[in-house]
Formats: sequence, C-alpha cells, structure tokens
Amino acid sequence: MRTVATEGDELWKRVQASNVAWLRGEPRAVEDLFAADVVMITPDMRRIEGRAAMVQGFVDYVSQVRTQHFREIEHSVDVHGDVAVLTYTFDVRYQVEETTFQDHGQEVLVFARRGNRFEAIWRTQITLRSRELAALVEP
Repeated sequence: MRTVATEGDELWKRVQASNVAWLRGEPRAVEDLFAADVVMITPDMRRIEGRAAMVQGFVDYVSQVRTQHFREIEHSVDVHGDVAVLTYTFDVRYQVEETTFQDHGQEVLVFARRGNRFEAIWRTQITLRSRELAALVEP
C-alpha cells in the first residue's frame, strides 16, 4: 500500500522531470503530467483549456524564449484521497528578443486520481516579483 508521503514524492518527481524536459528543449514531454481536460489560469489571467493547448503553451515558450536559469526553491504536496495539491516557488531568468527578465514566482497544480495515477487538472502560475534587466546592447 502506498503512503501519502510516497504519492507526494512521486508527484514532485514527475513535476521536476517535466521541468527538466522543457528546459532541455523537449516541451512535448510535459504531456503526461496533464489531464485531457486540464485548465490553466496564466499570470495575466488568461484561461487555457485542454492538454493540447497546455502542451502548445510549452512548445511556444521554448521556441520564443531563451531560459537562462530556472530553479525550483520550495515545494509542498498535500494528498487527500483522490486529490493532491502541489505548489512550489521558483526563480527564472529568461530572454525574449533582446530583453532579459528575472522573475520569482509560484506554481500551483491540482491533481485528481484517475484510474491508478494522478493527473493535473488545474494549474496556475503567480508572479511574485518580476524585473526587466538591461536589454542586450550590440557592440
């Protein structure tokens, strides 16, 4: 029999593996984390619905943004029967065109047990701090 701690640990490892995948330039590898009917609320309050749209968001990000640094800081997982909530804070530095940004944020994922595994059914990212760094200057 699985313990709550073990299920939480497994969920955290899956999230970390998804982060490693998109950072490596393999955004489609995140698909396994999400339910077909997942919903995301973005930091600017847009609503994204469905696994295909979620994965496409990762594909678009990887093709348009150069991530220079990403670090997961603290995480928490609470499992209650067939529902789990996973949250973590992160630091990210990324470049869009010639401008570099440094953000500190929080991600929240809600999972539902479907069959014998948990799938993320809801996701949001909250920007806690953001700053624009100096734009690149051509010599």
